[in-house]
Amino acid sequence: MKLKTYVVGNEEKKITTYQFEIYKKNIMFDCGSERLKESDISNVDFLFISHEHLDHWYSLYILITKFKDDCKIYATETTKMIMLEIVKKELDRNGANDLIQKTVIEAFKKINSLIFFKEYCLDDNINVILYPSGHTFGSSMVYLKTADLKILYT
Repeated sequence: MKLKTYVVGNEEKKITTYQFEIYKKNIMFDCGSERLKESDISNVDFLFISHEHLDHWYSLYILITKFKDDCKIYATETTKMIMLEIVKKELDRNGANDLIQKTVIEAFKKINSLIFFKEYCLDDNINVILYPSGHTFGSSMVYLKTADLKILYT
């Protein structure tokens, strides 16, 4: 397993974004910095957003239309709904034209909602279960498991 972390600028300050590869699939946990670039997300197969705080998903607002067409983005329904409301307000505040607003909002609506405690199969080798983290309303821990690896992102 290869793990990639991200830093802000020339500083050694890590941001809340982690990417790794297992079974030839690139998985990203959160995408929190507006400094992420299209090249940072272009190979992501699965993205999990843990909760609605901006430092865990703000680059999604900027880059959501730049992910691969077959990239699957996951969050709880509560987190998805809160993010969508924030996005709508941000688009209005920034004076985005109707086409941009429609494109970004439609992309956010395509985020897959997962429910707590249910096991989902991401592909033939990787399963996921979300558990409540207790951090904020709807926030989740992400438990990924394969035949030979288990990861809990909190």
